[in-house]
Amino acid sequence: MTPKEFHIALDIQCQKLNSNAYSNIKPEQKDWLLNESIIRFIKTRVNPRSNNKKQGFADTIKRYDDLEDLITPYTMPLYKNDDNTLFGIFPYNYFHYLSSRTNVAYDCNGLTNTTIVPVIQRYCIATLKDATTSLYDTFKIALDNGSGFVDILDVSTVPYLSTGIPTLDAKFIIINWVLEQWNKLNLGIVKWETYDDLYYPNSFIFVSNNIIDLTIRIHTDTTDNYSFINRTFNKYNYTISNVNLQKNRIEKTDNYDDLLSHCFGTTRFDSPLGKFENGRLIINHSQKFISNSLELQYIRFPRKIDINLNQGSELDPSTDDEIIGMTVQKIKAILDSKNYQNIINENLLTE
Repeated sequence: MTPKEFHIALDIQCQKLNSNAYSNIKPEQKDWLLNESIIRFIKTRVNPRSNNKKQGFADTIKRYDDLEDLITPYTMPLYKNDDNTLFGIFPYNYFHYLSSRTNVAYDCNGLTNTTIVPVIQRYCIATLKDATTSLYDTFKIALDNGSGFVDILDVSTVPYLSTGIPTLDAKFIIINWVLEQWNKLNLGIVKWETYDDLYYPNSFIFVSNNIIDLTIRIHTDTTDNYSFINRTFNKYNYTISNVNLQKNRIEKTDNYDDLLSHCFGTTRFDSPLGKFENGRLIINHSQKFISNSLELQYIRFPRKIDINLNQGSELDPSTDDEIIGMTVQKIKAILDSKNYQNIINENLLTE
């Protein structure tokens, strides 16, 4: 469905509600409620507690089909920690972990043919200044590759955005537009305010592994508003011929620590032990095996429904009615406080 079709479906199903109260819900608020329902829908598909059979999405064909378009493979670089662990940074659109397999280099005589190679990542911090509607109408992002700034994203070229954006909504529409468009350009990635262990309020964080080609300027006025930092990660390089893909055991922190100290449960070349920690994927290695990458399979964040960007849902069309029904239920709960606790209880099942 297009965003307009979603809104029409909501209007039809909400006709019996208090017309004055429902008419006060703005199109952007409908988008927000629809997107919230999509996230709830995904959680019900991946959480075994949300169905009577206690099955996750991979155990039920219907659940798998509903989310198939969101299942994403990713080769995750692994970097060296100070201890016997490696860490990987999740991709920009990561939502839910499914599985992972590490590219294991194994030598029963010990790892002697290894070196450590520094990898420099460049982070360009571009602050989004508050602006009037007229400035957002001429919003641009420019990139300097050494020959001067060249416009990469220009809001005036987008039909749905170039006709003027309400001041209160402009900032959030621009953010969604940039996140959606930039990550299609193969120029690196962009996140809003947070990336890995970085936090810069009210700013885009542009990331590139090429230290030369990333200097970003966001200009809604004539003042440059960017800065950048470089960070160095260490990565193993090896000439070991015995490299195989091995499934990881990802455990909760308490279990991880217990298994690591146990002779039968500790990390092995044919079953690397790992955990989630501070937004990173941690893999434990030993003196006999090492790695510099793993193959991750995950569910990515879905594209947001946005009436201003003319973006509809990218889930399978068979899910549209259920998402609309969940949104109508939420609207009813908002307008009728008696039903709100039921929605809260339902959300607890999917967390």
